[in-house]
Amino acid sequence: MKKVLVGLLVIMVMIIASGYTYYKMNYGGESYYVQVLVNGEREETTADDHTPMVIYHYKLDSFNSTGDKKLVKFMASHNLRNRSYLKLTYNKHKGVTNWNEVQEKEIPKPALKELQKLEN
Repeated sequence: MKKVLVGLLVIMVMIIASGYTYYKMNYGGESYYVQVLVNGEREETTADDHTPMVIYHYKLDSFNSTGDKKLVKFMASHNLRNRSYLKLTYNKHKGVTNWNEVQEKEIPKPALKELQKLEN
């Protein structure tokens, strides 16, 4: 009975570990910061159910917490607010997987310094 329980426990740990690894590889990533200084490129398209929709494409320089630069491409369902700061999750396999608007005080100093250089 103990061998069966130990075997089941090992299998459960392996499933959880592989699920975590899959999630990190596909959806996790490094945080980068951008400031929206331009309007997105508007694209009118249709969804799978044939309803019209608008997507805005952005291509911006971003900086990580140490100030390293990366050109990133991402989309939004609306034109983002000018001069807003965003925190992006960049995955090396999928590109930008997530973004959130943040306040200036939430941005690491090296990244903020580089973003302010772009503003001038």
